[in-house]
Amino acid sequence: MATGVYGPHGDVQKSAFIDELHAVAAASSPKWLILGDFNLIYRAADKSNDRLNRRLMRKFKGALDAMRLRELDLQGRKFTWSNEQQNQTMSRINRFFCLEGWDATFPSAILQPLPSSILDHCPLLLLGAADFPRCSTFRFEAFWPRMDGFYEVVQAAWEVPTIPNDPMRRLHIKLERTAKALKR
Repeated sequence: MATGVYGPHGDVQKSAFIDELHAVAAASSPKWLILGDFNLIYRAADKSNDRLNRRLMRKFKGALDAMRLRELDLQGRKFTWSNEQQNQTMSRINRFFCLEGWDATFPSAILQPLPSSILDHCPLLLLGAADFPRCSTFRFEAFWPRMDGFYEVVQAAWEVPTIPNDPMRRLHIKLERTAKALKR
């Protein structure tokens, strides 16, 4: 069983939405998956600035714990939404949560971000079969250069010494290291 959600924007409505999630969870099957735009975060790390509503964060985290929901790991991306303004705010409000029964049925499920140049939300793709290979393609995110510490991460990864004498191999190694550092 899967439930799609689109969480409200206002704080009062968000609180009522969290209460409603409890009712839906009580009526769900053990193999429940709930996904969508929650318009809520439960960790400070899920937002690119410190403008946080800690009361709602605690309530959301408490609800997730009470419902015994586990978040599916998102591969290769930290944030799923951007306000796309000059002073950019990013957050992770698009999520997939599951109960243990769903997790046991699909233990190798992989949640991947998809590229999008026309949306302020990042589309997510859930792969549930064990034979799907993980996407190892590097995708440069246009917002990275505007993030604090971007150039330092690139410089640190680029300056690690390489042993091969072949210039193309050295370039490949440096680009690979930089890509891994940026994903982190």
